[in-house]
Amino acid sequence: MRRYLIVFLLLVLALGAAAVAPAVAQSGHVGADAFEAAYLLITREHLSPAAPRDLLRGAAAGLEAYLRGRGLPPQPLVLSGHEGRDLEAVRAAVIAVGRRLGSAAAERDAGYAAIEGMLRVLGDPFTRLLLPGSGRGEARPGGYSGVGVVLDLEVRPPMVVEVIDGSPAQRAGLRRGDLIMEIDGRPTLTMPPEEVIGRLRGLPGTSVVIRVRRSGAELTVTLVRELIGLRQTAFRLWGTVGYLRLEEFAAGAGEEVVAVTAELQRRGARGLILDLRGNPGGFLDEAVAVASVFLQQGTVAVLVGREGRRTRLDASPGGFKFTGAVVVLVDGRTASAAEMVAGAVADAGRPVVGKRTFGKGTVQELRRLPGGAVLQLTVAQYLTPSGASVEGRGILPQVEVETEEATFGTDDDRVIQTARRWLETRLGALLLRAAQEGILS
Repeated sequence: MRRYLIVFLLLVLALGAAAVAPAVAQSGHVGADAFEAAYLLITREHLSPAAPRDLLRGAAAGLEAYLRGRGLPPQPLVLSGHEGRDLEAVRAAVIAVGRRLGSAAAERDAGYAAIEGMLRVLGDPFTRLLLPGSGRGEARPGGYSGVGVVLDLEVRPPMVVEVIDGSPAQRAGLRRGDLIMEIDGRPTLTMPPEEVIGRLRGLPGTSVVIRVRRSGAELTVTLVRELIGLRQTAFRLWGTVGYLRLEEFAAGAGEEVVAVTAELQRRGARGLILDLRGNPGGFLDEAVAVASVFLQQGTVAVLVGREGRRTRLDASPGGFKFTGAVVVLVDGRTASAAEMVAGAVADAGRPVVGKRTFGKGTVQELRRLPGGAVLQLTVAQYLTPSGASVEGRGILPQVEVETEEATFGTDDDRVIQTARRWLETRLGALLLRAAQEGILS
């Protein structure tokens, strides 16, 4: 199953970290192979590709620019207008640059220059070439709710290799080298790694019993799960109104939002402010996971691909669901995955407060090229559940308000104040109605 990714101001579909490019015969010429793979991807899969003739002319122009940048005259490259012959001619020209300069690195860079030339012709700012080692598109792990141990899952039974400071595991006396023999009475000797992780993690405030072997002796400890290593969220609680700010949709964002929202609900939150201001996006599957916390069921978004093919992304029917009222905060820097979540929650009848969002609604596929470069390729756009396009329009809040930068995220933040007043009024009305129904019954 494909994994979806939305990087800064763009939506990206990916298989694992990056899907593999179309099959290209590996010739040992990395630059030429990467160029050919990129050309095939663009012509076969881009949502609105340029004509092959124009793409190949762009590649030739990219090669010329590369040579001029090194102070060298361009080499002759005549294109015939026949796609197959011209593709081979550009490929041969890339190889010739490497031979001319006498290094494999030069040939590789010439191939990248030819790709950049095609991308300029394409005119799509969100189809990009990411060079090896650039670090762009990489995601940092998020936090979770668990017991605070790092395990070696390649040994059986799993072994503790790190105990996180201040965690339930540390307070219970777990040590490096401890072997986890059982989790809630289930032996771990043949338990798959993902099941070990799943059984140790869970909602904050819930407990798990583990049996540990240490130096030939065994002991059983009960641990109460809590929030561990939050990296993408900040939260607080005002009485029955919770606040959760999500910075991005990097890997683990869904699990972190589940953990924090569950903790807020456990502490008495009956309403929640979900702050997506300044959130540029991230992994699409994480966006679906976040939206699923606030949607009992239904659609999160609809992807519309080449030739009008549609794929519906539905909220997960299982897992933790926040049962209270929700307000979403957005601004002009709320983009991509964040807009998708805001649109899904808004279409479910929850208010959106702030300023109009950025308006980024095209979808890219992250594809790895020979040699390690990655191509982000526009393959679709997304629509909100009601069928509205976000591209170039953004999401207009029901209540428009903004705050000074100096007050952003504080108690003096006018956007937060507006959301709090709405929630407090809503919760007060619900409490009054419940009391009246109790009297009548």
